Amino acid sequence: MGPRIYPLAPATWGEGVELPVDNVVQAPLFNDFAGMAGMAHEEVLLQPNPLSGSWRVRLLGASIDDQETAQGRVIGEIDPYYRERFTDMRRVDASLLMPKTSATVAWDEAAGQFAVRVLLPPPLLAVPRNDAPDDTLTLPSGEMLVVDTSMGEYTREEITARSPGQWLVALHHIGSLVAITLGPKLLGAIRGDEATQLISYMQATHTDSQVPQLYARAVLLQGMAALDVAEPSEDNPAYPVQQLKVPDVRLAKPWSLIEFPDDTWGVSVERDHVADPGDYLHPKHTARYVSLAGIERPDSVAPTTEEFERVQVAKPQPQPQPVSQPVPEPQHPEPVERTHSAPEDAAPEDTAPEDAAPEDVVPEEAVQEPAPESPSQTEAVPEPEPDDEPEIGFTPETELVPEPEFVPQVDFSQEFSVESLLASASVPKLAPEPELEPDHEPENQDDEEFFIDLDDPNLSEVEKVRLRRKQREREGGGRHRR
Repeated sequence: MGPRIYPLAPATWGEGVELPVDNVVQAPLFNDFAGMAGMAHEEVLLQPNPLSGSWRVRLLGASIDDQETAQGRVIGEIDPYYRERFTDMRRVDASLLMPKTSATVAWDEAAGQFAVRVLLPPPLLAVPRNDAPDDTLTLPSGEMLVVDTSMGEYTREEITARSPGQWLVALHHIGSLVAITLGPKLLGAIRGDEATQLISYMQATHTDSQVPQLYARAVLLQGMAALDVAEPSEDNPAYPVQQLKVPDVRLAKPWSLIEFPDDTWGVSVERDHVADPGDYLHPKHTARYVSLAGIERPDSVAPTTEEFERVQVAKPQPQPQPVSQPVPEPQHPEPVERTHSAPEDAAPEDTAPEDAAPEDVVPEEAVQEPAPESPSQTEAVPEPEPDDEPEIGFTPETELVPEPEFVPQVDFSQEFSVESLLASASVPKLAPEPELEPDHEPENQDDEEFFIDLDDPNLSEVEKVRLRRKQREREGGGRHRR
């Protein structure tokens, strides 16, 4: 009894998904592909690993009809993340079948080892949504042949309800065209050159003993249908596709009829065909999501902005900052002598007497005050009095102007002394200390306090103590002055 293998199409119309293989075992690859240039395609089996949730990748054995030799050596595994994307593959696993597909083997120069990638169709098109009858063959996949659905019995809405998906359809050669049936109804037909090409593929499977019933993989997308077929050959022959025990959970029609034992019946309709998308109720973004199964919030009910309302906080108004206003500095222009010379050809109106002094002669133009035409002709502006200085006003946008610091101006180019430096800095000079006069003898030589004999027996002890103290004070004061 041969192994239960379920063949998959490696790609759809030449396009597929490449899944990287991890933990690649290099020993069998070096034995089979050492010295290979380019890329090799090998058939592999995907064996579910119940412990890790991954797929073990096995090379297909030499004999597919033998249970022991059909499964080759394990060369790696596919991460559970990629396996979870192919939800329809669970139907194959539940039917106790092992998916068969193709893989590429290539030498990786950067890593210094072989790299393996498994080829599969897109997840929604990987597994057919229906089964083919027993004792039928299915053409291999490879090329796209468009089906004319206008000749079929399915409406565009019914085809859209079965999209996207891969379906097994029956091929019927009638005259110069090929009729395509999906279930009990006609899906469409293929005419012209494409029909001639498909008929040649069908005739390649005929033998002298029998003409098998042929099926092909059809892909339905957005109300359109096309076949995915290739010419059978010894390396890529037509093959039977076993039936799956688990049916497709996606309904092909938007309604279903249920009959009950009491001769009553019920009709259930898909939600998408009952209400428009705008009629659905969606929770507010502030609603709290609760899941009894412990799953995360799905994208369909994800918050549009954030989980909590935004609190509108008034922005603080900027306070006016005091701005310093420039204080105009008094200008002290230097007085300029104004000279007015008359043209050479112009004769003077008045002639001064010969005996007049030169300082008494004043031209008439000097008496009149002309308008200032240039800075060189402006009169000297007298320095404003201290009372005329502009007062500093304070406004909401003003700030105090610091007083200028006094910096003494010293000319270091000339020799100076400490006295000259202090004088230039306007530092008052200290008065010199009076010189102390030297000690001298007291003028009054007859003073009894200094000429009384302290050994006189007539002096009392109190007087002697007072005299000695005065004498010490005298002697001490003289030493301090010296």
